[in-house]
Amino acid sequence: MNYKEEWVKRLFSLNLNWIKPKEDFINALDQTDYFTRPASIKGFHSKFIGGLAYHSLVVYDTGLKIFDMNSKYFSRLDNFNKKLIDDFKLASLLHDIGKTKGYRYHGMNAVDIASEFISLNEEVDNAISYHMGFYGSIPFFKGGPIDYDLTIAKKMLNDKLTKLLYLCDDLATNVIENKICPIWENLDE
Repeated sequence: MNYKEEWVKRLFSLNLNWIKPKEDFINALDQTDYFTRPASIKGFHSKFIGGLAYHSLVVYDTGLKIFDMNSKYFSRLDNFNKKLIDDFKLASLLHDIGKTKGYRYHGMNAVDIASEFISLNEEVDNAISYHMGFYGSIPFFKGGPIDYDLTIAKKMLNDKLTKLLYLCDDLATNVIENKICPIWENLDE
């Protein structure tokens, strides 16, 4: 599978409000190492060329499997659940594009990059920004706290999309992609 082609195909299949031509967004990502970068250079997960795009596809697929498993609970796909699924698809594909600017604050960097091209709603913006959950707030990372405030706790406890993206990202990283990431390691990739 060509991870870039699959990632682009999934993104372009979504009904998005593009601010600039969608091809410009892909060209901008091509100017970075997003489609060739490993998801992790420390060996935590998907440490291979194209691993970052692959990881986003795994997060996307993990969420869709969860929705599928629970489809009997929302078989009549009301507007709320359809919106949650659509928002999740977008957030899962975009959540790590900010790693092209470094690991620290990569969720917020992802929002900055994407919002130049795509109009993001508040839920997607928050989910991407806070998808690292409490991993992004642990005060003993090298260099001090990363986003250490109560905003993350509030988002994780009160927002379904943020919580879902966090859980799928964590499952993809630590279970599906089959490496355990000790939280005390230097994550400044």
